[in-house]
Amino acid sequence: MVSHDDQVELVGFLAYDCTVLLAMFVAFVRHWDRTPIRERHPTIVIVIEVLVALIPYSDWVASQYPESILASLIAAVVFNLTPLHGTLVRTAFLYCNYRRTRAKVLLSATTFAHTGAVAQQHTVLRIASSVQPHPEQGQASRTDMLFATRPYLVKEAFWFKVLLGLMAIDVVVMAVAYAECQGMPALPGAFTQFNNSVILLHLIMVFVIILQLGNCHDAFHIKLEITAVSVIGIVGTIVANYCVPPIDGQHTPMKRLSTWIVTKVTTSVSLLMPVYWARRANARVGPQYGRMDQLLEVDMIRLAFTEYLQKEFAVESMLFHEARRQFIRKWSKVQHDRPLLSAMSTTTTTTTATGERSDSSIVALMEPEWTDPLRIVADEVVVDAHTIYTTFIRIGAPFEINISSALRRAYVNLFEPGAQVDTRPAPSIDIDSRVFDRAWTELRALLEYAAFHRFLETDIAADILKMG
Repeated sequence: MVSHDDQVELVGFLAYDCTVLLAMFVAFVRHWDRTPIRERHPTIVIVIEVLVALIPYSDWVASQYPESILASLIAAVVFNLTPLHGTLVRTAFLYCNYRRTRAKVLLSATTFAHTGAVAQQHTVLRIASSVQPHPEQGQASRTDMLFATRPYLVKEAFWFKVLLGLMAIDVVVMAVAYAECQGMPALPGAFTQFNNSVILLHLIMVFVIILQLGNCHDAFHIKLEITAVSVIGIVGTIVANYCVPPIDGQHTPMKRLSTWIVTKVTTSVSLLMPVYWARRANARVGPQYGRMDQLLEVDMIRLAFTEYLQKEFAVESMLFHEARRQFIRKWSKVQHDRPLLSAMSTTTTTTTATGERSDSSIVALMEPEWTDPLRIVADEVVVDAHTIYTTFIRIGAPFEINISSALRRAYVNLFEPGAQVDTRPAPSIDIDSRVFDRAWTELRALLEYAAFHRFLETDIAADILKMG
């Protein structure tokens, strides 16, 4: 017979689910076809969340039939593992979409890198290789080729079959366990320990897959949502299964309450966050998803935009952006790794066998601007700055960028003192890691409201911004 406390607990579960949880489901379904819920694959998500909502009831039913092996198996395997299978499948689905989009960008960039216009890119960005390698500058790997040639990996029907296959495995496990446990008063502790370990393993796998997404665009907080769900699930599982163990083979009210709290919190996160972003985002893709500087911090967006500018014959802007980023990193690295070397040593101007100036001659050429006693700059950093100047800013540079004549004069005065014929005043530029920020500010103003806006309307940008 059901006790009074258990009746109160069941009424509480039903009251919450019939009011608050039902309202969340209604809000989710109402925004079904809007960004970003559409990108979250609503069909499979809604199935998963319905299964998650049933977890507390499975524990409650199992507590009412402590001597029923079948009831315990259904609670432990069907209602606990199946929702976790769904969460794992959803995360794998998201990861495959992201990797397929990444593969398309890398394959396109590989073709782009083989064109004649970018054959000089390795010379232009030699400072990048001296700091650290970057994955977006590489070629597509075998894994990328795998995702590019397996379109079924991003089909929802395929992952539904995977989910059904995992559920079939659950049924087989349950049948074998039921046959082995016939005649026992309750499930053995070894099976309970095994089941708890599998649950924890599922959550850890979800967390690991999310970490593999790396530096991806997460304006809709899809990655944040799944990460939060997995972390809450891991903590809740440890608390419910190890800190509040069953007593005499029965689930205590405290254990059932902890399970209920964990499931409702994770369900609320999975349903409310998409609705929140769906109400904010009305367009398929648009600048409101983040400013250009923020989006260009994402490796895939930066590489895809560079390839897009190649088609618009304006690739020098992104090459300059990348060179500037690597220069800032190298400046910081040099300052962090060792004391800055003095650049004030007397050096005579020499030339190499190929007729190019040597590193020491470049340092001497740029004195005294780059040898201020209050700001001693390492020779290697001076040389890298001079390389960026001669490649992008100087008149007639191979990748000359579009900046104002006044700002160009300022850089000429800084890097080639005495070479300036025009005596009109020019802005002053500080010698530090941000020496090229003024040039990028002008370029950004031109790109953000023209080329970058058009790039955001492309299909590849839509895929990247929505994580595939």
